[in-house]
Amino acid sequence: MGSQSVSVAVGVVFDDHGNVMLARTTYGARQTGPPGGRIEQGESPIAAARREFREETGFEIHVDRLIGIYSFTDQDHEALVYAFLCSIVGGELRVPTDEISEVIWSDPRSLPEPADMVGPFAIADALDHNWGVIREGLAWSPR
Repeated sequence: MGSQSVSVAVGVVFDDHGNVMLARTTYGARQTGPPGGRIEQGESPIAAARREFREETGFEIHVDRLIGIYSFTDQDHEALVYAFLCSIVGGELRVPTDEISEVIWSDPRSLPEPADMVGPFAIADALDHNWGVIREGLAWSPR
């Protein structure tokens, strides 16, 4: 009864050449997307984005602005994803987790497949300078 709900925060970072940083997971379909993960109890979306980005890439980020909030649903699940435009302010690349196989820079207009759920939406909105968007009713496609 009822659906399972999860809240997630991701950080979208572009380099000076306009490429976007993506992390590839080691599990499921081995999807690529902006570094991020679940928001823990008592944690703000911004704090979660910072923590997850550091855990997955080794980089410290500054959260610059909200790209958008994206709601993915099916009959049994809801994922509420906060996507932030961020900039790297410290740290160095390391891939320390068993959940991430690699961190890559990609052309944001031709993202590697399979992409994660939020990446194609959030990256496109950032490229179009659509800030603070709310997108509801997006199709849930599990990792």
